[in-house]
Amino acid sequence: MGWNPDFRANPNRSIHIRGEIGQRLVDSVAPAVFALQFENRSPITVYIDSPGGSIESADLLLRLLRASDQDNTPPCRILTAASGLVASAAAHLLCSGDYAMIQPETVVHFHGVRYPVRENITQEDALWMTELLKDHNAKMARVMAQRCFSRFLHRYLLLSSKWPEIPGVQAFVEDS
Repeated sequence: MGWNPDFRANPNRSIHIRGEIGQRLVDSVAPAVFALQFENRSPITVYIDSPGGSIESADLLLRLLRASDQDNTPPCRILTAASGLVASAAAHLLCSGDYAMIQPETVVHFHGVRYPVRENITQEDALWMTELLKDHNAKMARVMAQRCFSRFLHRYLLLSSKWPEIPGVQAFVEDS
């Protein structure tokens, strides 16, 4: 199995997410996303170094990246590459890519979904928010598990031919 562009970052087809994720950032990278999608449907690499921000803005960016064109062409694959700090909504963005890469020494901080709280909350509001957070956390866990499967399968296929060369692996396979 050789070099596969579906699993390799391409700086020539990329956008950079730096700083807080919000509407301003989405507005600044949207033209580049549209230009890359118009050029062709090859994978788009999203380089991320961000402390996070708005999950709504991260989801908007994901919808832009996954958009089809007017001819209903399938969306571009999204490759995410992390360096530095990737936290909160940025970690959500990282894990939502079709294939994710993390540079050594990168800090990834993931936490459960947060919901903005107003001053006066009724018991009904608290129950509703509890269910909303529970459902959203479960949905995100399923999405991440589904995305991890293809990543795992790719790595498995890539490395399986090299197992006999790795010390200890052959003994493990023979003992099984």
